[in-house]
Amino acid sequence: MHSHIHTISFRGIDTIPVSVQVHLSNGLPAMAIVGLADKAVGESRERVRAALSSLGLALPAKRIAVNLLPADIVLAPDIKRLLEEAMTKQKLSARGFHKVLRVAQTIADLERSETLQRHHVLEALSYRGVLLSGPLPG
Repeated sequence: MHSHIHTISFRGIDTIPVSVQVHLSNGLPAMAIVGLADKAVGESRERVRAALSSLGLALPAKRIAVNLLPADIVLAPDIKRLLEEAMTKQKLSARGFHKVLRVAQTIADLERSETLQRHHVLEALSYRGVLLSGPLPG
């Protein structure tokens, strides 16, 4: 299951738009939050648990990956599908997702590409040794 919302984050007194992607998958129950580097991000796991607990709810017994991206990074639908497939089939963690995305963006920058392309992501995945099994979508 995959959800995507938009929100904001504070950087000093300025605000920046943030894209929040949450991915639930089978596996050992865990929550990984990666993306924006901030002390508050590290504390969010406990704040989420406390908020759910105060409502009488609990975290699902699944692996939860939360990725916080600056909203100016726009992913094409085929790139999202490719990364979701890597997360699911190869058990790519949220941290791994973020690292692949950063490497892909670096590859795109080195090619002087204005946008992130599918081949940038595939190359970044290959550096991790995470090649998808079976035919690639698209």
